[in-house]
Amino acid sequence: MLDPGDLERFLAEFQPWVKSGHETRAVLTSVARLEKMLSRLLEYRIRMSPAKLREKLLGGYGPLSTFAAKIDIAEAFGIIDNRTAELMRVVKNVRNE
Repeated sequence: MLDPGDLERFLAEFQPWVKSGHETRAVLTSVARLEKMLSRLLEYRIRMSPAKLREKLLGGYGPLSTFAAKIDIAEAFGIIDNRTAELMRVVKNVRNE
């Protein structure tokens, strides 16, 4: 399970970018990496499903194609805890501003 400590350590990698005036780069890169990590966790959870179904769920316009949907379902399935989900939502919202 991904825990808040993992997320906090991950986000700490980007503090130097933010301090150096590269906030946009830090946010976009961190959100892309977080979303990829979350996608892999979800893919692992649904690994018994046929590849075509996994792609249908996670790709394109699938129900889990957005970062927000991935966060919600990962929290619902216990893949991430509430605090981690909230931290991911904060990062997502900063990206979307």
